[in-house]
Amino acid sequence: MSEPLLQVSNLCWAVANKNILNDITFNVKQGEFIGIIGPNGSGKTSLLRTLYRYTKPSSGCITLAEKDIWQLNAAKAAKAIAVVPQAPSSLPYSVFDVVKMGLTPHKGLFEPETADDLELVSQALTQVDLVHLATSCFDDLSGGEQQRTLIARAIVQRGQLLIMDEPTNHLDIHYQIDLLNRVKNLGETVIASLHDLNIASAFCDRLILLNKGHIIAQGTPDEVLLPALISQVYNVKVTTTTHPDHQHPHLLFHYWEQQ
Repeated sequence: MSEPLLQVSNLCWAVANKNILNDITFNVKQGEFIGIIGPNGSGKTSLLRTLYRYTKPSSGCITLAEKDIWQLNAAKAAKAIAVVPQAPSSLPYSVFDVVKMGLTPHKGLFEPETADDLELVSQALTQVDLVHLATSCFDDLSGGEQQRTLIARAIVQRGQLLIMDEPTNHLDIHYQIDLLNRVKNLGETVIASLHDLNIASAFCDRLILLNKGHIIAQGTPDEVLLPALISQVYNVKVTTTTHPDHQHPHLLFHYWEQQ
């Protein structure tokens, strides 16, 4: 059996003597879509930041393709890990130029783009249905269009791992579904933090449930989205049914009853 693409072992991170992440251990196989779920403040963003080397953990190990990510230089790390952040920064450039930034880890200083490079950018824009906005300014786009632009940039970056921090935040339900369908259809290895548990159930192969910096459960949506467990972690009353489309759990929250 081949080794997992990503291995996280006994990961801990603390700030000012406060433990934020505690003994986090999980593996990710090539091509899996992993959802990181949990209440606000559970450690989702903190975990993702350690995975893309924004934050160095206090202890533990993260390996990608059997290489310690902290032993990679910045250029190799950028080739290996693509990130779609939670809140896109202001980028006063055209959509085409923002997507073209994904080429940067693969180019030398002042090395010009080739025809093949530009074709790769065009193909990525086609995949996310943004060809018609290629000359538009990124800052003028809607939230959903900006997220799709950053996904196209990640496609061009050709990383082994795509990390997305709350990619559906501030999007209406149509664009949430559209965005995650596009990501799912890429067939890439994806780790995404998600707030909507029903969206996570529909799109993720496996889920990792965090609470107070600990992994409470991990497994398929059927194994993690258990009413008693979700009720305990989120402090709400919930029941589940099976969704007719994807056959995974669909959570029904009891809005007028509190735990």
